[in-house]
Amino acid sequence: MNTTAPRTTLAPAEAAALRARITAHVARDRFAPPATVTALRFIASHLDRAAEAFERNAAQDAAQALSDARELAQLHPDTRFLANFTDYIAAPLTGVALPMLAPLNPVTSALAQREANLRHRLPLVHEQLAQATSEPATYAWLPSALALQRDLMKLAGEVRSDNARPCNQPSAAPDPEVYDTTSSASRQHHIDTGSYLRWDEIAKQHVKCIACSGSKIRFTVREWAVCECGTGQTWADGMVCDCWGYDCPAIQGPAAQR
Repeated sequence: MNTTAPRTTLAPAEAAALRARITAHVARDRFAPPATVTALRFIASHLDRAAEAFERNAAQDAAQALSDARELAQLHPDTRFLANFTDYIAAPLTGVALPMLAPLNPVTSALAQREANLRHRLPLVHEQLAQATSEPATYAWLPSALALQRDLMKLAGEVRSDNARPCNQPSAAPDPEVYDTTSSASRQHHIDTGSYLRWDEIAKQHVKCIACSGSKIRFTVREWAVCECGTGQTWADGMVCDCWGYDCPAIQGPAAQR
């Protein structure tokens, strides 16, 4: 029976050694497919080496063991350890900021809410861990931080898959040379159908050349219009709508004013 009382105050090297052993235990206890379990066991072995080196004050050996553990985590992201997860271990010695995954930027609101919840909790745990100078406090907060990071990494995979779905791809902004994005009629058409009216569609409804019946007509400020076929005509002759002059959406189109 172990009757040793928990240490209430840890020196920096002692704190780093304890964090390495706790993280090694988390790695061995993490559920994963067989191939990933093998990587987790090797990570745990490197962390045990780091803990022993910290206890011997062999800083170079500890740094090498942590580097080996990081390399395995980078090669096996399914272990759900961040590439810089060993910063949790080295922090008592180096004062390095505790790791945080980059924003996931999910498109789906449900995934965004899950990310927000995790990101709200993780800094609170980090704050407690940063203040943990005793053995019980480290045991209480370090596994919680690693679990939240695991959940964030798992969520990151879900977000990548969900964001890649065709329905979640951002739609390109409509070309103002092709689509009318300003008139009330076109905006209502976008609300109803999901697409804006094309300028050439609008022109067909409002103008018609007196010679060729085409709708590719350019209007000038002198109330003169010239069709693509070369025929000149007054605005009144070329318009087949009841619009009043410049109020006509066909005249407001970019091609009509060139």
